[in-house]
Amino acid sequence: DGYQDIVRVRRGDFRYWPGRGNGFWGTGALDDCPAGTFGDKRYVTMDTSPYYSDIQGTSLRLDDVNGDGLDDLVQVRFDAVDVYLNVDGHGWTERYIIDKTKGDYFGWRFNNKCRTIPRGKQLRIILLSPGMVHWSDDGWQTTHDSYSRDSGLGVHAVDLPTRNLVTGHEVVFTLYWPDEQRWEGKDYAITIE
Repeated sequence: DGYQDIVRVRRGDFRYWPGRGNGFWGTGALDDCPAGTFGDKRYVTMDTSPYYSDIQGTSLRLDDVNGDGLDDLVQVRFDAVDVYLNVDGHGWTERYIIDKTKGDYFGWRFNNKCRTIPRGKQLRIILLSPGMVHWSDDGWQTTHDSYSRDSGLGVHAVDLPTRNLVTGHEVVFTLYWPDEQRWEGKDYAITIE
């Protein structure tokens, strides 16, 4: 219908309050909820709600993947993608598994500081705030500055061109935080394996 809905996502329990396009959400008549009260149970509970494997929900996305105008559930795992198709806003299909998916990127972040990356992968540095990566792939003889971009998912990313580097080659970098006008004060090194 083109209206924004309010959605609550829990393992095995998906509920949504349909948008009406006039600032109201939920089911039922508009005039049967007296002012100053809360309209109880005005949501739609979807049947066969998926029991996805990500307890935290950080790998989940709601997006229309089959083009029918309804948001489907997508879970991106390390080596596969799970898709649950939305059936008319009332239920879900069984899980479709797209196996053996391999990304072109290898992520580095402060809570997962990899020291090596597989040959042929592009290094993606993931930051929680805007930053600049000051880097070199020849032992600091020449340097490059790459500013992060907002991913739209609450993190910022910088991609370094490491795809064509040979095994044993090393990339070194440090970070500058423009909002705080300060350097990280530490160098990081990653070796191509």
